[in-house]
Amino acid sequence: MRTAHGGRGRWRIATAVVLVLLPACSSQSSTIKPAAAASGGQGTPVSSTTSTTPPQAPPTTAPPPPAPPRIVAPPWTTQPGEGVWAPAGRTVQGAPAVYVTTVHQSGHPVGVAWMDTGRLRFALYAGTTQPAGHWSNDGAVPPTLWGSLVATMNSGFRLNQSMGGFYLDGTAAVPLRNGGASFVVYRDGSATVAEWGRDATLSPAVAAVRQNLDLLVDHGAPTPAAADPNPSRVWGAPYHGNVVTWRSALGVDRQGDVLYVAGPALLPPTLAAIMVAAGATRAMELDINPLWDNFDYFQGPPTALKSSQLLPIMQFPADHFLHPYWRDFIAAFARPG
Repeated sequence: MRTAHGGRGRWRIATAVVLVLLPACSSQSSTIKPAAAASGGQGTPVSSTTSTTPPQAPPTTAPPPPAPPRIVAPPWTTQPGEGVWAPAGRTVQGAPAVYVTTVHQSGHPVGVAWMDTGRLRFALYAGTTQPAGHWSNDGAVPPTLWGSLVATMNSGFRLNQSMGGFYLDGTAAVPLRNGGASFVVYRDGSATVAEWGRDATLSPAVAAVRQNLDLLVDHGAPTPAAADPNPSRVWGAPYHGNVVTWRSALGVDRQGDVLYVAGPALLPPTLAAIMVAAGATRAMELDINPLWDNFDYFQGPPTALKSSQLLPIMQFPADHFLHPYWRDFIAAFARPG
């Protein structure tokens, strides 16, 4: 991005947007082997005893949550595999924590990821140079955390172009703006997408905030700004002045789970419509243009970590955020049982 001027209750979509759905595409994978990394343990099995009194009922485990409903909405024409969620990456507490699917818009794939906030904890990572300063989460996910790493994804515009702030480690590297679209991470690892000052404010419970522009989706519908006749003024200037470009977004659904959408050849109204169709009640645009949009998910032990891309046409390799990077990004980890 060069410059910026400016829940599952289904399914509403802007009538001006026509999405043609084709079969889902596969992900690109790679395996990463660090020199050394910690390994995880397993829980202790429950034992039983014999007694003359009626036995106590054994502890029960809540069944895993079902996959999100298939993404369908007129005037979409669905084909096998389109909009159907598939589990992705490592399981958490015995169940998938991330589901992914692919839809197509004008023949181009659009990747969608759903993240279970009950099984994941989120973190905001500063880059090695953006923002300036020394941070606890700085530049890359360290190998000591690879054993619980579930997903990584790009953040928003460069901070001098984002019309918003950056807060981490009790410090605002860039002041937070009231009204700004905000990804908010709390100290318990939960996260949401909010309008700052209305849906969330700074408190001791807040661990990190990343702002970018204004909300793209609010109250389960695209905001009026999503259809602005001058999208470059509101949603950032794309390469070569072509507003049809790679775009990404982050949202939250009615259950509080987090959604990510990215793909090429997208306009802001289309990006908003896909977010709404996926169940978002609020959503914010993240970065745009081909180089910057990236979502990866992980599985396997830290000594042989396997990484996969949401879309195989994404520019960065699937282990991109495991190595020092100059810009900030977002990561999701398995929540302890």
